[in-house]
Amino acid sequence: MKIGKRILLGLVAVCALFLGIIYFWGYKFNIYLVPPSPQKYVRVALKNMDELGLFTDSKEWIETKKRR
Repeated sequence: MKIGKRILLGLVAVCALFLGIIYFWGYKFNIYLVPPSPQKYVRVALKNMDELGLFTDSKEWIETKKRR
């Protein structure tokens, strides 16, 4: 019975760790446990565009970033 409790406790710990990782870093992969607010979604979208965008060094993009 002790082994069963240890296995169950280990599974709960792994699940809690997985959910914590998804909650705090899931937005980087567009995975959400709780739907984000529109403001947070815009921040995440602009951050992704800034990191992955093609023309992020242009004058227009720099001005757009300042307006947010």
